[in-house]
Amino acid sequence: MKKSVKILLIVISLVLVLTALTGCGNNEVNNNQSELNNTSNQSEGETLTRGTIDENNVYNNGYADITFKLPDGWAFATDEQIADMMNVAVEMLDSENGNLAEVIEETGLYDMVANDQTNGTSVMVMFEKSMLNVNEEYYLNNVKNGLEAVTEFSYQVSDEITTQTVGGREYKVLTAEVPEYNMVQKYYVEKKDNYFIDILITYIDGVADLDSILANFQ
Repeated sequence: MKKSVKILLIVISLVLVLTALTGCGNNEVNNNQSELNNTSNQSEGETLTRGTIDENNVYNNGYADITFKLPDGWAFATDEQIADMMNVAVEMLDSENGNLAEVIEETGLYDMVANDQTNGTSVMVMFEKSMLNVNEEYYLNNVKNGLEAVTEFSYQVSDEITTQTVGGREYKVLTAEVPEYNMVQKYYVEKKDNYFIDILITYIDGVADLDSILANFQ
């Protein structure tokens, strides 16, 4: 089990680097106009802010309309831990006194990280600013290309992008696997305004149950 946790931590660290490189400005834009259509709805008067965690261990981000109830045996990462992952000063993550716009544009924002303390299963909520007028499918194809270029692990990434409802919202979904370790990653992506909202779930198949994890999104 300790080996599985170590593998998951290594893979998550790779993903954190990868997502910083998939801002849709790093690859040549596909000329296929159907991929370049912006499918997001502009929301007047809304501003992206950090989510909050209440006394009942429930995470909520009003902008993304995401609510996640922390399962028993799990823990949320602290802001200090998240800032360390992002390699930024923790003060930059303060919605009121920091500079979230700058952080999101430069590195993306890891708003929430939670993991199972026994097997390393993790859930992350991330935001990334879109530098081009592209949709979720284009973004996920960028992620697919990045994962397939990883040399530390032999990723097998699905060619199919599906649609799934999580917590009452519809997401485009990409599935990636590392068969050597029975590891699965699910990328749930929605575009809102000029931001990509990304829920990333990483788990060991047979150790964690995806449906049970998704049931915590309300």
